[in-house]
Parts: sequence; C-alpha cells; structure tokens
Amino acid sequence: MLDFPFFRGGQKEVRKWHDIVDISAIKPNFLKVKKMVETIRTLSPRSLVVIGGFCAAIPDIEKILEVDHVCVGEGITFVRHLLGLPEHFKFKNPDTVSQVREAMGVPLRRLGSPHIAVGLGCSYGGDFCCPRHFFGKRHIRFFKSGKVLFKEIERATKLHRTDAVSILGDDNFLLDLQCAEELRKGIIRSGK
Repeated sequence: MLDFPFFRGGQKEVRKWHDIVDISAIKPNFLKVKKMVETIRTLSPRSLVVIGGFCAAIPDIEKILEVDHVCVGEGITFVRHLLGLPEHFKFKNPDTVSQVREAMGVPLRRLGSPHIAVGLGCSYGGDFCCPRHFFGKRHIRFFKSGKVLFKEIERATKLHRTDAVSILGDDNFLLDLQCAEELRKGIIRSGK
C-alpha cells in the first residue's frame, strides 16, 4: 500500500514483487501516480495495480493509467473482497508512526507519533466532499467508546515510547459527545 505517494523507497519494495500494489492518492498527485504506475509495470509486471483515494474520482482513470482495479469507495471492504475475505472483520489499528523532520522549513529533531485511525467516512453528505460519495454517506467507527479508544492510545504510546498521537481519518469523531467525554476523562485520569 503506497499512501500519499512518496516513491523513492517504494521502488525497492516493488522490486520484491507483490500480488497487489495499491496506490492511494489525492488528485494533485496524479502525475506522481502516473509515474508510479509506469514504474510498477516495469519493475513488477505481474502485480495487480489498484488505484484508490481521491485519484479514483478522476473520470475514466482506468483508461488513462494501466491499472487493474479502481477502488471508488471504502477501501478496506474493497481489498477484502479482492482477496476473497469476508466483508465483516474486527478492526485492529495498524502500528504506524509518523516522523516529523521539519515544520515550515525549520529543521526539528525527529519526532515520532503513532497514528490512531478512529473511523472513516462522513454521514453529513455535503456535495463538495469525496468521502460522501466514497462511503455512501456512511460513517464507520472503529472504536465504539472513548474508553476503548483511550486504551488503544495507551497501548500505542507505550509501544512507541511517546506521549504524542495522531488521530486520523475521522471528521465526525466529536459528534459522539459521550465517546469524546469518555476519552477526555481517560486522558485527565492518566495525567497526560
């Protein structure tokens, strides 16, 4: 999975040959994605290439790029279907960490924070918004309560030896005031 394409290190990975290479990107990165697809086809011609993210909303993208599948919609279910797995599953937050090296051009010491994916999609349905179309005006929550989310935050921060976290993928998190209040209380009780 190559997300928000940064491909320098990805070429080495693609040479290992994977069954599927999935590229998720925003529309302004289309030219990067085009170059990535061409490179993948050269380095690993047997791999299936899947395009997802906001680039998937480009009309007729499958005619512009040599891709095998275009994921318009929620990607987890799409990939599970592609792999022949059942649609329903228990979500496990991936152990990924961001590395901040600079802010507005100012070099920083490397700061790492684990990513916590709390949900996907949006139930509002604004006509300006891709998630509305990708998720069918659905909001998918990965953590059913603030208590459960706080336990995941504690696990991830302990694993990565940091107090900082990045909450990802959910514009609707604070709509559930009870969940938000449970999370707030957990943070206060922990002294963090």
